[in-house]
Amino acid sequence: MKVVTGEKMREIDEQAVRTFKIPSVVLMENAGRAVADQAAALVPKGKRITILAGKGGNGGDALVAARYLHNWGYQVKLFLMTSPEQLSGDPKANADMVVALGLDFDVIQERQLAKLKVNFAASELIIDGLLGTGVSGRVSSSVEEVITLVNESACPVLSIDIPSGLDAKSGRPMGVCVQADYTVTFGAPKLGMVQYPAIPFVGQLIIADIGLPPSLFDSSPYHLVTGSYVAEHLPARPADAHKGIFGRLFILAGSVGMTGAASLTTEAALRSGAGLVTLAIPESLNPILEVKLTESMTMPLPEEPQGIVGYRARDRINQFLSQCDAWAVGPGLTTQGEIPHLVTDLLAEHSIPAVVDADGLNGLAQTGGVERLAAPEKTVLTPHPGELARLLHTDIPTIQADRVEMAQASAMSFGTVVVLKGARTIVAGPDGSVYINPTGNSGMATGGSGDALTGIIAALLAQGTPALAAAVCGVYVHGLAGDLAVKLWGNRSLVPSDLIACLGQAFQEIETTE
Repeated sequence: MKVVTGEKMREIDEQAVRTFKIPSVVLMENAGRAVADQAAALVPKGKRITILAGKGGNGGDALVAARYLHNWGYQVKLFLMTSPEQLSGDPKANADMVVALGLDFDVIQERQLAKLKVNFAASELIIDGLLGTGVSGRVSSSVEEVITLVNESACPVLSIDIPSGLDAKSGRPMGVCVQADYTVTFGAPKLGMVQYPAIPFVGQLIIADIGLPPSLFDSSPYHLVTGSYVAEHLPARPADAHKGIFGRLFILAGSVGMTGAASLTTEAALRSGAGLVTLAIPESLNPILEVKLTESMTMPLPEEPQGIVGYRARDRINQFLSQCDAWAVGPGLTTQGEIPHLVTDLLAEHSIPAVVDADGLNGLAQTGGVERLAAPEKTVLTPHPGELARLLHTDIPTIQADRVEMAQASAMSFGTVVVLKGARTIVAGPDGSVYINPTGNSGMATGGSGDALTGIIAALLAQGTPALAAAVCGVYVHGLAGDLAVKLWGNRSLVPSDLIACLGQAFQEIETTE
């Protein structure tokens, strides 16, 4: 599903009018009707709805909604931020219609705030049409007072296009912001609305078609991942297949004290459909993992005294990688000894698809090895904010200040796919495309969840899924499995093995998506 910035949405509206000759008043009519339809679905006919209308386009949409709801038999109480005489263009035309209908309205002034509060208490729904996506900078004091009353009210709130006071690009409140229960947005979600911290302010997101030609959205690089996208891009499972068709996957992971990371990565890969999985670990760990992992193969490697893989394992790894379809490197490896150079050299020598996570990323950060990747376009980097900060030689607050921009810029700079983990994980491609993932929950914020993700993505790569699609699908499936697991265990008690146990159900749910 396409996602747009507020600026892009304004361009789309202008193109619809200029190129496709759709009158702006028609778009406003369609938008207001969509809001009225949603309100009518929430509130029984005859009940009171309070509508707040600002000075701009959102206010015009609110006026249209007020007209429809009035005509449908609702008790509509309308509050305007300015008098109808001071409006212009399409909002003025709709204000004139409201006046002609004799619809009850007040212009909000300081002395009306008490009246506003009383109306909220008597209403079944508040419709927020105060501010739109074009607003920047802190909300004015007069609007701030109204928003504060809205948020203090116990009445459900439906916001038009975006909750008033929310920045459409960053998703951050511009001072005070309406806390909506529902948001009806037009054409496509706005970029800020599908990220944190906006999610709690947006409530349930409803996307309304107001007649904008779909081609106008094509140039936006932003997407919200859907189950239908994932179902379309998952590798096929032919009835006459054999294990070789589903790929040979190699995993280089683990060290003394970090056997869990290696095990979780391998188990997730097996549950995600890889045909043959081989886990390479320091030789002293082999007895542990041979018992733990009975459905994969293990490869004991020469190790250093501290219980880590030694650089002298390189030749054996090289020989095996030449027979593989994909590989994953990093979980639980550590960055001790020569491991950073081993990882960097292997990634520079092999052009098969790869997932690089955890200490694989930290090793690349130490050696500058991102510039030496043999096949960056087939490589998926899966950093959390700290790991991406190390790769970019910056700090975590800089990464978190604009996660979309940082993921997008790093993917284009590295020439790889970048998966920036966190709430609403972001997948960015080297072509500048960005996919925001809606699945997952706070129960997954525990050690080992990222190792499971590495295994899922690596398994999809081994089955022939292109790097970007493998990352997008892997992240979505990972989050969905977490959402299924949290229903069983709760977000306090969820552990990564619970998530892995739910992968089969997650894949089944996606594959039955219509």
